[in-house]
Amino acid sequence: MSNCVRCREKPTAASCDCVVFAQNVSFAPAAGGTSVTTTEYAIGVEPAGLCSDCLKTVAKEESKIICSKAWRIFSLIWFPLFCACLVLVALWFILKRSERIDLLGKIGLYAGLILIAAYAVFWIITRTISGKRRTERDKLLVARVHNYPMKGKSISCRYVPLCREFYPDFKTFNSINQGITKSNAKSVYLQFIDPNGKAD
Repeated sequence: MSNCVRCREKPTAASCDCVVFAQNVSFAPAAGGTSVTTTEYAIGVEPAGLCSDCLKTVAKEESKIICSKAWRIFSLIWFPLFCACLVLVALWFILKRSERIDLLGKIGLYAGLILIAAYAVFWIITRTISGKRRTERDKLLVARVHNYPMKGKSISCRYVPLCREFYPDFKTFNSINQGITKSNAKSVYLQFIDPNGKAD
């Protein structure tokens, strides 16, 4: 069993095979400033994972990965309702001429405020659940570890978890593995995840 890719000290609690990318950033003088060049290349495929402590830390910030179904359902309900509230408030300001418009505008305003509060509560609940609950989807958190390094420890590589069952499409794959270039993301998706799929 290998050690956690984040802290490098404790044994992994959740791991999977990952494509590992090394990234190098170089700086060179250029007209009017500095030119920054980032090169990225695959090192290979290797097992990588996180220890239980690092899992809790990263999962807490990545509730949309751990509680993806809950977030998807909530967004399908919340977003249209919030847009409807914005429309009512906009009509209120534009057509403020009758009591009916006045009433609709106030309904839109108060409903919008309630929806904002509901979003905050949902965010807190899913964040708390994600920090405590351990599932197979924890493997995907390895892709996000670069965003949550430990003090005094640099993370130089990017990890792309090869968990086909959690990538229904390229859009999902891309949203989780945000740290790598688009060309490499497409290459990994078509080679390892879905050879017959579309990487658009």
